[in-house]
Amino acid sequence: MLTAILDPSTLSAAVVDAATNDPARTAGLVIGRLLFFVVGGLLLFFGLRKRSAAQRDPAQKSNGKGLIIAGSIILGLAVLSLAALSGMNR
Repeated sequence: MLTAILDPSTLSAAVVDAATNDPARTAGLVIGRLLFFVVGGLLLFFGLRKRSAAQRDPAQKSNGKGLIIAGSIILGLAVLSLAALSGMNR
């Protein structure tokens, strides 16, 4: 039964790493997942800030649309990756 749980061909690397209880790999996974939230949040924040500045000064060429879209996509992927990981651990 345990060999089926640790078989890398049937599970993702994250689940196998969590099952082996290696603290360095687990810390790396957590930091990597948090990094997506931080980067996505920063892109969204700066995009919204740039849009606000563009509404006050219409002479600007960019209104932050690209930053807002990129930040939203990265945050969405981060949420989906956490949902997938929590679903696999059940």
